[in-house]
Amino acid sequence: MYYKILDDLKSMHGGTYTWTPGEWTPIVDNLVACESGYHACRRSDLIEWLGPQIWECEINTIDMVEEEDKVVVRSIKLIRKLDTWNERTARLFAADCAEHVLPIFEKRSDSTASREAIQAARDFADATISKGQLAAARDAARAAHRQRQTEKLFQHVGGAVLPPLPL
Repeated sequence: MYYKILDDLKSMHGGTYTWTPGEWTPIVDNLVACESGYHACRRSDLIEWLGPQIWECEINTIDMVEEEDKVVVRSIKLIRKLDTWNERTARLFAADCAEHVLPIFEKRSDSTASREAIQAARDFADATISKGQLAAARDAARAAHRQRQTEKLFQHVGGAVLPPLPL
């Protein structure tokens, strides 16, 4: 299976093509990655190219160019939009990714702001908190990280450690 990332049926990562589901695109003669041809993702490439819409597509495999993170083909046909990829699932996926690296942050800081921000993102995706509450959790996490980064910066520029920034 191959995938195409779009934004309202318009090319997302370069190009100006407007796509029509179920129709083959015009055939391109010269295939050059990032220059000419239609670009699609394999399952393993998808994480590199996420955007507002994910479409399953059929591709013309004649003379297909396979790159490390995409394929380039002469023609593509959009088959089906993955309606399960939406703002809610994108937020939940982002929270999953952040949670995966949370132990790294928690080793270096006793702040719970990152964990609380991740939970707030999940709660907002599930419509159990307001946008204002989400922003407050994000701002608290940002302040905690900024404080830690400032302390590290001053360790590198002369060993000085400043007093903690007010939260």
